[in-house]
Amino acid sequence: MTVAVKRGTGAKRLQSALNDLDRHTLKVGWVAGKQYPGTRMTTAQVAAISEFGAPAKNIPPRPIIRPTIIKDRNKWSKITTQESKNVISGKSTVKNFYEVLGNFASGDIRKMITTIKAPPLKPATIRARERTYTRKSNKAERQAQIAQRMQSTTLAKPLVFTKVLLNSCTYEVSKA
Repeated sequence: MTVAVKRGTGAKRLQSALNDLDRHTLKVGWVAGKQYPGTRMTTAQVAAISEFGAPAKNIPPRPIIRPTIIKDRNKWSKITTQESKNVISGKSTVKNFYEVLGNFASGDIRKMITTIKAPPLKPATIRARERTYTRKSNKAERQAQIAQRMQSTTLAKPLVFTKVLLNSCTYEVSKA
């Protein structure tokens, strides 16, 4: 007995989507080469130091990416499932699928950056931030600014003082 297999439009859409997955790449994180202000380092290098620390420079690790993956992988899996269904049904494209996933992933990483509180900053780091923040003010204005900043905790909070790391986390969908 011979079995004839006839591929319908669903099978063709599935094969097209699988081929398209191979042609696209999603990257989430910090863009290579984007300079971190006031340093010779890139934002990606600063993010790596935040993630793993720099023992030689006495900088402790403040992991961002790995905890985000652990915390949000189930959510990303659900997004992947739903967006895959949309691609296979013809309601969406692989590029759009990656755009949605990248937007959620980079947003979740940025959210994680805002929640990091430990290890606390060293007193010398806080004093350096005070000097940076109040450099152009008179003494009374400086003290008021410092008090306000300390009250809002951004002066003593790791990773968010300049917001460069926070604002530069993004995603990129490209053709492979």
